[in-house]
Amino acid sequence: MTRPVTRKALTRITKVRFANNERTIFGGVLLKDAINLKSAKVIVQVDVPTQSLPVEAAVGQVWELDGPCTEEIIENNGYKIRQAVWRNPTVCELKMPATDESLIQFLADDPDFRGIGSVKARKLVQALGNDLVRLATSGDREAFRKHLTNESIDALIDGFQKYKNLRHAQFLSNHGIPLSVQHRLFKAHGESAVEEIKRNPYSLLTFGLPFEKTEKIASQFGIATDDPRRFAAATEQALIKHCRLGHTFAAPSDLKRRIGSILSTSNDSVIARALEAGKKAKFITYDRKKDQYHNTALHVMERVVAKRLRKIGSAKVDLSDKENDLITKSAMALPFPIAERQLEAVEMSLSHGLSCVIGGAGTGKTTVLRTTIECYRALNYNIYAMALSGRAATRLHESIGIETMTIAGFLRNVEVDDKPTLIVIDEASMLDLPTLYQIIIKTTASIRLLLVGDPHQLPPIGAGLPLQDIINSGACPVVELDIVQRQDETTGIPDYSLAIRNGELPLELTVGRIYFHEAASREDIIESCTELLAQSPRDSKVVAPTKALTKLINNSCQEAVNPNGSQLMPEIWGDLWSTEYRVGDPIMCLTNDYENDLQNGSLGRLLSADQEAEDHLGLIKMDDKTEVLTLTKALLDNIQLGYAMTLHKTQGSQVPKVIIALDNSPLVDRSWIYTAITRAEQEVHIIGSKSVMRSAVIRNSAHHSRMSYLADLLTESAHAHQKAEEAECVV
Repeated sequence: MTRPVTRKALTRITKVRFANNERTIFGGVLLKDAINLKSAKVIVQVDVPTQSLPVEAAVGQVWELDGPCTEEIIENNGYKIRQAVWRNPTVCELKMPATDESLIQFLADDPDFRGIGSVKARKLVQALGNDLVRLATSGDREAFRKHLTNESIDALIDGFQKYKNLRHAQFLSNHGIPLSVQHRLFKAHGESAVEEIKRNPYSLLTFGLPFEKTEKIASQFGIATDDPRRFAAATEQALIKHCRLGHTFAAPSDLKRRIGSILSTSNDSVIARALEAGKKAKFITYDRKKDQYHNTALHVMERVVAKRLRKIGSAKVDLSDKENDLITKSAMALPFPIAERQLEAVEMSLSHGLSCVIGGAGTGKTTVLRTTIECYRALNYNIYAMALSGRAATRLHESIGIETMTIAGFLRNVEVDDKPTLIVIDEASMLDLPTLYQIIIKTTASIRLLLVGDPHQLPPIGAGLPLQDIINSGACPVVELDIVQRQDETTGIPDYSLAIRNGELPLELTVGRIYFHEAASREDIIESCTELLAQSPRDSKVVAPTKALTKLINNSCQEAVNPNGSQLMPEIWGDLWSTEYRVGDPIMCLTNDYENDLQNGSLGRLLSADQEAEDHLGLIKMDDKTEVLTLTKALLDNIQLGYAMTLHKTQGSQVPKVIIALDNSPLVDRSWIYTAITRAEQEVHIIGSKSVMRSAVIRNSAHHSRMSYLADLLTESAHAHQKAEEAECVV
């Protein structure tokens, strides 16, 4: 291999070898110009950060390269070929076709233009000439009607959409604006995106660019350090960071320290100017009466949700004889007598538009659900039962026996009609404000809404605290089930978890089938977790507070449980790329994958590895599916080892044996330990120090400090409603 030499070149992509959010690797041929080969004896390989590209790389595109290049000799079928390699080129710029022949080849090669080969492409270019690109990017279907079928027209226009804003995208890329931010920017502003950035570079914050990078771009446009736009942006960024902790608004005191850090100043006058500028910022709603800074988007959501919930909650009816008979019949069909509180919960759910059934693990929430749903089915209601995670939805289906879905699946696939409808949300403690808002705007005020969950579990990952706010506001009736109906008392789990929930450290940390293992260091925690999981790997899961600790435990467990599994090593760019996965490893899905019908937190196992196939890296089998899935490069980016996981990933599911890595993390509080313990069906192992356990149990749960406005809005609305009713009575 030669030493890197700065070199310019033109290349046409012949193969995209690898692409994810981080890197894109493509191969190509050297060109003299946009159409003619420079040399058939030299091939090109380019490895570039994906976010630096103005569009996604595709076969047939022509790119201009400039930057350090190395040459190496490779063998292919007995022939020696020179390969020019650009890694992180300083220039990687897409060149749109400038001649008829280059446009024909561009259309014929790019797979996005489905069904348009060289013959169709040539006819199009001959008929429309230079107008072809303009007509396609503007979406003028009629211009192509006499030349193409409807399917080919769709392919042509859809294919050109990613090139529509290319000129502007190149400008944005040259200023260091990542591709993901560009997509959101173009969606909001279209062709005026560049003008918007020139007007106020700090608007990039709204589209996900960190303040530090926005600062650099703003300096390129000559924005002064005392510019009001900069001060307003600093307050916006401070509020954004504050709301990432789950809050929906902030007091000035919450923002001052953050603003000082963002602007690198301790000057009170500068911070005060930033707070004042923030009051007029586009994405901040300032409440002068309460001196609060609200995230505008979240504030709108809270107001919409509050208004709709009051409307739904206003529906109250006395149960008819028919409905009382249905309750009796459904209760008698149960294999055991229904408890008084459970019966009260069923009656409440049938007589109110909005209601909550809460309680810990094993307290009989499922019995209430099953009985309630049987009654609503007999009343010919549409019933949509859902949960946030895929495993929670599967478990709900197993419990109540009707079709269930994830909330994402409901939002994506269901159209709610005018027929009487019941929506049941299980594991509602996981529900954040934006998700509830999406459910609300998808439905009508005539639905009935039943929330089921345990408010003492971890608060949602996203902003807000809807379940807790609804309960605290008094906006609807709530029945709390507090008698354990299901779990075997001999495990000790019910009493132990109840003590933790109440902020009490059990006198004996080891009791029943709960075992406390003293561990002085992180290394000791990892070692003990590994040993315990290795005893029964199929029935055990390790839960940890942080991703970093989860990764360390996963690697350790893999070495102990699956040391000899064949390693997954896909071939990329002619080389074998080592991954952390081995055949036989448990794997977990990280985000919702609608194409493969996988949900965030779905568990499975790697069945095989194949390093020869182009995009067939192996086979995986998910726990909740009968069919085997192909592991593609895209799916590889969306999985991790599944021996251990963060606690949020386990919510909505239970396993026989839970191993808790009790690391000294700020995330570990009372609700964290309580939630972790209640994930176990039979056995719990807690590994850590007694002092960490004690301080965590004493520490208030995170939801106690979460600032949300929904409860206030619901309470204000309830008071206004009560006054209106009193006024009517007086009249």
